[in-house]
Amino acid sequence: MSGRLPRLAYAVGLCALLFAACSDDDGAEVRSGGSVEIVGPPPPEGGGSVSAVGTGCTTKGATTKLAADTLEVNADEYTLQAPATGKAGVFEVIVKNRGSQPHELIIAKAASRDALPVKDGKVDEAALEATGYYKIASFPKNTICRGFFDLPAGTYVLFDNLTGAGQTQSNLQRGMVSVLTLS
Repeated sequence: MSGRLPRLAYAVGLCALLFAACSDDDGAEVRSGGSVEIVGPPPPEGGGSVSAVGTGCTTKGATTKLAADTLEVNADEYTLQAPATGKAGVFEVIVKNRGSQPHELIIAKAASRDALPVKDGKVDEAALEATGYYKIASFPKNTICRGFFDLPAGTYVLFDNLTGAGQTQSNLQRGMVSVLTLS
């Protein structure tokens, strides 16, 4: 009899775990995986559910400080929507890729799009190193990426510097750019 009780408790615990894992939520609307979320229905090319691949978003210039505000950016082909103004400080930058291609977000301190250093039709990221810049690296369609950045007062140009497959122009040249002024 003494051996049955631990086995019974184990079996009940296992059933509870399996029951919780088999809920009626198929995750088609939002699925989290680290700092990546999949948004929207499963892709039209098939698959019963969408899942994140990898460990999260890759950032450059991120901080470990707690965010005081949120900056939401929407990206698709070929627009980048972001607020025009805000207060300087630590931001949780949330980029929603609603497009059908991978996108990225670069935040560079510059007075305007024309002030960015361009080389071969793209912004020269090596040249941005002198003033510093922030980045959420390329991430897939239908995903949300987050990064935490400490942005001092000034004017910033937000843009996507990728060139898609079969494209001759960068996404920046195609209009994926926005200007943000922080006071």
